Amino acid sequence: MNEFTTTRPARQSRWFQHGFSLIELMVAMFLGLLVSAGIITLFSSTSKANRIQTQLARMQEQGRFVVNRVVSDLQMSSAQYCSNSGGLPTNAGTSVAPIYLQDQPNTPLVYVDAQKIPGTNYSNPGAPTEPYPLPADFYMRGYECTDSTCTPSVPSNIPGMGTAAGNRIKGTDVLMLRALRGLGWSLDAGYSTQAPAATSTSGAIELTSITLAPSASTEPPASHFVKGDLAMLAECSRSQVFAVTKAGNVLTPDPSKNFNTPGIQQPTLAGRASTQDPRLYDFSRDFVTTNYYLELKADDNPDAPAGKLVGVLMRQINNEPAEELVRGVERFDLRYGVVNRNGAMSYLTADQVDSRAGGALTCPVGAKGLPDSWLDSSQQLPGCLWRAVKTIEVNMLLDSADLSNVSDEELHYVYPPDGSSVQSPPANPTNGLSRNMMRRSFTALIAVRNNNF
Repeated sequence: MNEFTTTRPARQSRWFQHGFSLIELMVAMFLGLLVSAGIITLFSSTSKANRIQTQLARMQEQGRFVVNRVVSDLQMSSAQYCSNSGGLPTNAGTSVAPIYLQDQPNTPLVYVDAQKIPGTNYSNPGAPTEPYPLPADFYMRGYECTDSTCTPSVPSNIPGMGTAAGNRIKGTDVLMLRALRGLGWSLDAGYSTQAPAATSTSGAIELTSITLAPSASTEPPASHFVKGDLAMLAECSRSQVFAVTKAGNVLTPDPSKNFNTPGIQQPTLAGRASTQDPRLYDFSRDFVTTNYYLELKADDNPDAPAGKLVGVLMRQINNEPAEELVRGVERFDLRYGVVNRNGAMSYLTADQVDSRAGGALTCPVGAKGLPDSWLDSSQQLPGCLWRAVKTIEVNMLLDSADLSNVSDEELHYVYPPDGSSVQSPPANPTNGLSRNMMRRSFTALIAVRNNNF
């Protein structure tokens, strides 16, 4: 061994190789677990708060969208060229109390059998035998529904109530609106023309025929009017609905189907100043029907439990397949603001509008010439108050659609049609929807502008 070489004692070498003791390791692991638990708790709490805020924000956005969509259609209810469905009270002359305007000038006069008009039921108890005004509930019709039935019965093209996918949600209202869409054909612009009869049996200038010569830039082609459709001849003060035959581009009133011969719409006669714009519409196609209702659909969220359903607000145009507007709507309730004969406003459900609030309200006057067999025991026309609807209160209850892992208190909500008290979802819902979802209500008060003078 070299004299300069030294060796470290074995005891000293083992000392420098010493690690953590078991106690130190256990203390470190315990502290690490505490820190990890805190991080996990914070993450879970933040994630839950973020999920709740996302669901609330989505409900708010969907609520605004669906209210705007319904408002847009309601504002166009009863639209028919430049006139409206009339029948609201107005002060006239020196009268102290408001009186109702005649609604015949604003409501189409129908010359054809009522069975050819969608939504009419004048054949029971008595079918019309002379021209009659288009019924008030043609433009707007609500259906008040309980968990078992609706008043009146909903149309056959709307799903029945139930708790399975494809069923309409039980206890939710249905709304039907009709409005005139499209430009029609102008009869006072040098294109399409009316032909007056040389003589008249009624004192008015009767219509012989209408020749369609549409403006290629703004009007539909003559082929838009299909054989068998009803014609609507309209201007701002009155309109008529009648059956016609079609040969080429010429429409001729059909005496075999009309009670009387419709008249020429002024001011198309020679020598008269053109103060209005008479137009022809295809009544069977240009009056568009829009239905709103709630339907159960399978939840398309891949994380949703098997068989979970969501409520969807559906919008149906005519008899076409209904489109989905918003998912997560489980209540849809409507109240109709009716102006009574004294000018006061009453908010009624659809069945109350039909029954005139149990007979307490009187119909607007105006629809003259109706046979007595059309009137009820109080000599009132059934459904007449639909012409006096001035505003509509729309209430919708939206839910988060996705399940919410929140406390029972956070599930509480207030829904105006049920009163002002706070309520909680039932333990076992009977409408096919889940309980554990947050809910918020949305309300809109809409003026039906085409029912205003």
